[in-house]
Amino acid sequence: MTLRFGTALLVCAVTLSAEAMADQPTYVLMTGLSDGYYGYSNRTPEQYRFIAVSNGVPTLYMPAGSACSSNTLYFKQSERGDIWVHEGSPNRMGSPYSQNKASLRADALLARPDKVTTANHFACQGAVQRGDG
Repeated sequence: MTLRFGTALLVCAVTLSAEAMADQPTYVLMTGLSDGYYGYSNRTPEQYRFIAVSNGVPTLYMPAGSACSSNTLYFKQSERGDIWVHEGSPNRMGSPYSQNKASLRADALLARPDKVTTANHFACQGAVQRGDG
């Protein structure tokens, strides 16, 4: 009886772990990424997702109450410095994220980096792979 109960707990734990991992995206880095914050809104940041890059590795922050995508996300930094995120395929239309900079005016669409907070967001951290872009 103890063996069956222990086996049942192990199967349950593995199943829950697999389900939790299924909700996390895979991040494919098609280019190197510069550290910083990208796309953090100055006006209503709690309504939008944004990207934080540390040591070249991105973390996508989602507004509280929303869900992480389980799709593969492809990240590519343009020559202008914007990060493009393509969901599901690197050939699909992507979403650009501009970098939050200290030189931004107080009334700009993006916030300065010292104004970025994750209080109303949660991190969607994915397994990182290097692409060939």
